[in-house]
Parts: sequence; structure tokens; C-alpha cells
Amino acid sequence: MRPILLASLFVLVPSTVLADDSLVGQPAPDFAGARIFHEDGKRKLSDYKGEVVLVVFFCTICKTQWIEGPVEGLMEKYGARGLAVLGYLGGETEINDQTAGKAREYVREMDFAVFFGADLSAPGTVEPFQAYRAGKRPHCFLINADGNVAWSGTPGTVSIPEPEIEKLLAARAAGIASRHPDAPGALLEALRAGRTAKAYELAMRAGLEPLAAELGGGARKRLARANALHEARDYAAALAIYQTLASSWRD
Repeated sequence: MRPILLASLFVLVPSTVLADDSLVGQPAPDFAGARIFHEDGKRKLSDYKGEVVLVVFFCTICKTQWIEGPVEGLMEKYGARGLAVLGYLGGETEINDQTAGKAREYVREMDFAVFFGADLSAPGTVEPFQAYRAGKRPHCFLINADGNVAWSGTPGTVSIPEPEIEKLLAARAAGIASRHPDAPGALLEALRAGRTAKAYELAMRAGLEPLAAELGGGARKRLARANALHEARDYAAALAIYQTLASSWRD
């Protein structure tokens, strides 16, 4: 990585390089993390193709103001419907066990996947800060289910547009429904109505594993997160997820 484009692990380095909005409408540059602080087995951005992805470039100074508030709030609200949030943490130019340990501690309570450092050995991947020109952080990019950049912006300057997220999720659901026209009517109705959690449950009950896999299991992952929060006695956070899942499931 080039230091001019990075925040150190604890200090935001000023930069005059702003994110390149010309990426909107273009295929999202693929990248892989040198360290991956999550357990879903996905190692590259392209592994999330088929989901709507919010990519967040950030550093430690961004945490309390933007990462723990609006970004995680979007994950809570839309995660069960197919929104994946993927964080890329600006780090030291040398990625080793010590810097990775500091980064891991920083993101320990974040409720979404986080990459730290670039793995340029992965075929077809790029150095993400260069490819996205994410010199001002935090900076967010919405990527549609086809893998194209649909929106970019900086929280604090502009709000992450929930109507755009809704539109992208609706387009994703319509695309999945069109690829499975023989699925049960109740399942397709739930999917088109945005009740992705219910559609996922119905697909599992019907033994439609390819369809369930295409839905991404967002509801299952959100439920697992809620159960973990409940076990940790964070009842308010757990209840918020349970209520969101119930809203997505019911008629």
C-alpha cells in the first residue's frame, strides 16, 4: 500500500485525493484483505456478488461518529433483506501480527465483515484505496447485486441514501424471483414484497437450497447475531434485530 492514501491505525492522514465518483455505473474493483476479521468464508469483494454491498473505507477516528451509528444501523435494518456491509480498515503500510492485532481489537465489536490490509496476491484484485481513491474517510460505496457501483459518498457530507438501498434490494429480489419462476407462489410473493427473511425460510422448508443460497441466508446470520447478543445480555440490541426479522417475516 502507498502511505499517502492510508490512515495510520490511530491517526487520520489528511489527503487532497477524493473518491472518484466516475466509478458510479462501473464494475466495482475487486479486492481482497490481507487480514479478514470475520467468519463467513468470503475473502474478496467479488465473493459478495449477488448481494447488495455497502463498502465502507474507514479508520479508527471514524468509529464512534459514523461506524457504530449510521452504518451499523443500516446493517440492522437491511441485513436480513440482503444488504452486506463490508468494512475496509486503513492500516499501517506493514501488515504484520502486531498491527493486525491492534486492528482486530479495534473492530472487535463491529457487526459486519472487516478487511485489514490488501492481499495483492489474489488474482484480479487491486489495492483498494488506490482503486477507489478513498482518500477521505469514512467513505462509502453502494454496489448492486450485479457488482456495479451504484452510489458513493462520505457520511457527514451526505447521508447514505436509504431509498437507493431500498431500490437496489428490490431489484435484487426481482432478479432472484425471475430466475426461479417455478418456486411456490407464497415464496415469490414474500420475495417481491421485500420479506426476504420469510422467503428464505420458505425456500428452506421447500428444500430449494439453490434459491435459499441465492437469498444469502441474511436472516439466518442476523438471527445468529441476535442470539449471541442475547447470550451476552445485550438485550436491547438483540431485541432490535428480533423485531426487524419479525417485520421481514410476517405477512
